[in-house]
Amino acid sequence: MKKTVMAILCAMFVCALVSLTACSKGDVGPQGPKGDKGDAGENGIGIITVEKIASENNIDVYKIKYSNGIESFFTVTNGKDGVNGTNGADGKDGKDGVGITDVTVNSSGEAVLTMSNGTSLNIGKIVGSNGKDGANGINGKDGVGIETVTLDESGNLSVKLTSGTILNLGNVKGADGKDGVNGMNGTNGTDGKDGISVTKSEINEDGELVLTYSNGQSTNLGKVV
Repeated sequence: MKKTVMAILCAMFVCALVSLTACSKGDVGPQGPKGDKGDAGENGIGIITVEKIASENNIDVYKIKYSNGIESFFTVTNGKDGVNGTNGADGKDGKDGVGITDVTVNSSGEAVLTMSNGTSLNIGKIVGSNGKDGANGINGKDGVGIETVTLDESGNLSVKLTSGTILNLGNVKGADGKDGVNGMNGTNGTDGKDGISVTKSEINEDGELVLTYSNGQSTNLGKVV
């Protein structure tokens, strides 16, 4: 009975649907008034953190914390490590390297490298050409030498220079001392040392008079030029 009623109702619904479809479309009616504002929807739930809290063998346990305070958990199963592959075949030996056995510079100033394989390599000129001669320097001033040195009976020393200048250096002989008291005859003494005399006199580059004595010593008498 129930099945028969349901079949009739379905047939009526189909007929009504066909009738509506067959009807021509009417004119569009005026727009109805704006409806009331709907109620605000509930707050959505978001994820705050995702944290791994445990790991055992190849399984990791994660905890998700939501904005409403609820927590949930899920697991991730990690794949196991694969079996190690077999070793590859050894590569072929590389070619012998070429080194430098000798380096020479030829007559043209070029460097020539001799290689260990018997070849040679000219890498170009490494010796520069000679520079130009510098300009001649200014002639130096003529030097002034000693022409004569004179010591008179009173012990006054004078030096005449090649420039014609005469330098009176004063008395270089001390005054005679007083006669001493006659002493007792003494025993014969040993031979005395050789006396010292002036063997050379010259004016150095600073214009100073330098006397050289027979004992090898010298005295600088100061600037005279």
